[in-house]
Amino acid sequence: MEPSYRIRYRPTASFGEGYRYVDVIGSNMSSFTITGLAMAMDYTVSIMSFNKLGSSKYLPDTLRAKTSSKY
Repeated sequence: MEPSYRIRYRPTASFGEGYRYVDVIGSNMSSFTITGLAMAMDYTVSIMSFNKLGSSKYLPDTLRAKTSSKY
């Protein structure tokens, strides 16, 4: 199994809305673009890794990003 990552994200101000998840497969990845996000919205993002030995815990929800208000 190739080392991989799982990104979880949600709107920061969401009340009761759960996380969405995307898997990133490949050990040579240094960046990844999450698509389908709403414009001008704050998101909270976290990541974990997994490989043939198992999976890590998610990093704390300390990363926040705001999407652009322009196309």
